[in-house]
Amino acid sequence: MYQKEVLSNNLRFIKVPMLSVESVTVQIFVRVGGRDETKEKMGLSHFLEHTVFKGTRKRPSAKKISEEIERVGGVYNAATGTEYTMFYVKVPREKIEVAFDVLSDVLLNSVFKKEALEKERQVIIEEINVYEDMPMVKVESVFSGLLFPDHALGYDLTGIKETVGKLAREDVLDYLGRHYLAQNMVLSVAGNFKPEKVDKMARHYFGAVRKGTIPGVLRFVDRQKSPQLKVFFKKTDQTHLCLGFKTFGYQDKERFKLRVLSAVLGQGASSRLFERLREREGLCYYVSSDADLFLETGVFYVKAGVDNRRVEKAIKLILKELLKIRNSRMTQKELKRAKEYLKGTLKLSLESSDAQGSFYATQELLFSRVLTSDQIAQKIDEVTSDDLLDLTKRVIVEEKLNLALVGPFEREETFKKLLRLT
Repeated sequence: MYQKEVLSNNLRFIKVPMLSVESVTVQIFVRVGGRDETKEKMGLSHFLEHTVFKGTRKRPSAKKISEEIERVGGVYNAATGTEYTMFYVKVPREKIEVAFDVLSDVLLNSVFKKEALEKERQVIIEEINVYEDMPMVKVESVFSGLLFPDHALGYDLTGIKETVGKLAREDVLDYLGRHYLAQNMVLSVAGNFKPEKVDKMARHYFGAVRKGTIPGVLRFVDRQKSPQLKVFFKKTDQTHLCLGFKTFGYQDKERFKLRVLSAVLGQGASSRLFERLREREGLCYYVSSDADLFLETGVFYVKAGVDNRRVEKAIKLILKELLKIRNSRMTQKELKRAKEYLKGTLKLSLESSDAQGSFYATQELLFSRVLTSDQIAQKIDEVTSDDLLDLTKRVIVEEKLNLALVGPFEREETFKKLLRLT
């Protein structure tokens, strides 16, 4: 069971004891991400995430930082999301202070030397090139831009070459100063540790994180009133598509219903879409459904990669399955399969110390409250077939339909005529 404390500077501190493991993961979650950027500074959250590891006053280079962690058998990394940024160090349990020391140092004392920033800028541009060459990833970028036009929710988290090329040291320092505040962070420690020792380390290493006024966020206002389409031309052997509908945000109580709906439709090899498109029709290698939820909005979508010559058929079949699930109540057998799938995969996902820390800390960061895995399982079990039938009639609606494709197509007319839910 997790424990929560608040340090004197208002930084929230989550402890997750796991006596059966040999590791400890120390993580910091900061409530800032891609949604907090301007169009001109697109990619700044990600740029900062990369560059904090390039040197501190105590450890003046990226090599010094990595050597100190790796000489004790540890690993480290970071990730930028739409709503938050995360940094972690994972070490053998007896080396826990190394994790605290190095992680606090890079977050509080990074020097951001200009020459190091210039090198990392080129690294990030190559990362952008990697994603541009991966149509399976590129289609998600096209889809986000279609869903959230002229809003940061639709920006690429890596930024684009034009914006990354202009980001300056002053931009990084300003962003760090405005967002990396104690009240805007959650520290988590998960694994095999002595609580009293960890308490002292948390106060010693993170008690100096300064407080301040947290900036507000620009909320997205949905004005979509008709189906939307975006086709991105790329010579590929396979067409990748995302088809979906905007929904409510991650704090909505109906989010558990949406998870069950997605499991029925397109999660697992026994889901409706996998069975129909892959097993029966042989149209694709992968097809799945999912929901990405943000503060004030979200998206429920289907993603697939299909033969270029059979894209129209695949889209028609996906829409047919969406209509079917909207217009008819699912069986209790199907509902039970989806629930057991969700509960089982949740348990499997929480076996490591880093996963446990992330599970509790992200909930604290985004909700300021935490549900245990058992409580989430109970929420899933409470969903009924009537709940899902009601939900689908409000979510799967034609005027909110969106379709993005990446493939060898230059004309949109062929696909526009398919965007019907009748």
